[in-house]
Amino acid sequence: MLKMKRIVFVILSLLFISSLKGYSHNASLNSNSDLIGKRAPDFRMKDINGNLISSKNTKGKIVVFNFWFAACKPCIKEIPELNEVYEKYKADTNVVFASITFDKLDRVNTFLKKHPIQYPVVADAKDICDVFKTTGYPTNIVIDKRGNYFEYITGGFSQIGHQISSSIQNALDNKKPVLNSAPAGSITFDNNSTFKLENGDLILYKEAIKLLSSQNYNIELKKDENDKKYFLLKKKKAILNDGNE
Repeated sequence: MLKMKRIVFVILSLLFISSLKGYSHNASLNSNSDLIGKRAPDFRMKDINGNLISSKNTKGKIVVFNFWFAACKPCIKEIPELNEVYEKYKADTNVVFASITFDKLDRVNTFLKKHPIQYPVVADAKDICDVFKTTGYPTNIVIDKRGNYFEYITGGFSQIGHQISSSIQNALDNKKPVLNSAPAGSITFDNNSTFKLENGDLILYKEAIKLLSSQNYNIELKKDENDKKYFLLKKKKAILNDGNE
């Protein structure tokens, strides 16, 4: 029986390592400098506690948005740093935070038990993701007191907390944004991206988002025989125990 448990442990370890491969590709941190200084769109949403966050009730404040989804490992990796940023500024009434996802509320509640997010969390918010043209995850946005984009970063990296904290402080002090560059891992897709299932079937963007929100699929970046990129949605394998539980 001990030998059987060891075999099961090895298999589960291999499955876990395999599940990380799709999120290990490298990319450059994408600072969308074309948007900096331009007017951010109007928005209106409620967090999971029912609190309203809108362009009206945040007027004259610094607004910090983090866009993520539960199957995005770079999104998960940056949570501790972003939590530290929130702790630093949460008492400042001139700074408003929101962590926004297209995932449904039930999945978000399950996710937060394992990965607590200190930002106020907004679930089932694909419309807000679309308003801010969020096609890469994670994406972090800072909006200044005048309602203009101050920072727009797509891609996770090890110093995201420092970058966002510096942007918040610079925006509070009416300074110009400072764009840094660092190695990053990101999952970037949009309506023009190609999505496939394991059987080779092509699926639409909306269907891909729906499957990712179901908590039953992982996403991996692949290349076909013509070296064209596509996203493979792989159904998660059920984990079986050895019958002793």
